[in-house]
Amino acid sequence: METILTILLVVGGILYKIYENYKEEMEKSRKRMQERMKQMQPPAPTPQPQSMKSAQKQQEAKPIVLRVERKRDEIPPIPVYQSEVREIDDVELAHQQRLARQMKQRQAQQQQQQALALVEEHSNIQGKFDLRRAIIQQAILERPYKD
Repeated sequence: METILTILLVVGGILYKIYENYKEEMEKSRKRMQERMKQMQPPAPTPQPQSMKSAQKQQEAKPIVLRVERKRDEIPPIPVYQSEVREIDDVELAHQQRLARQMKQRQAQQQQQQALALVEEHSNIQGKFDLRRAIIQQAILERPYKD
């Protein structure tokens, strides 16, 4: 029971210290914000004699300028010159067409080479076929006399 009370007192003390530090930090933050607000405000004008103030007011007839904020959607798009875009597209199109023609030529050459290889294989088989030799090989494989 006594240990529970001591533990609760210690935990309570720690929580109180945390709360005190929080309050101190909030006070420091308020002071910093007040200093920033003071720095952002324009300095107070220096007092001038009345005759100089009225003369300056007459000379400085400044128009009132209102600031209008625009949304991002209202900003007009940057103009794109169509002639430049077309030239680039024409160049790219010509380049792509040239690459396509080269690919077709390569494929045609490969097909021709494969066809020639098949024809040569076929002609080699027929040209080298010897009936006499085939009969001898068949006789060796299938012997008519069995021991």
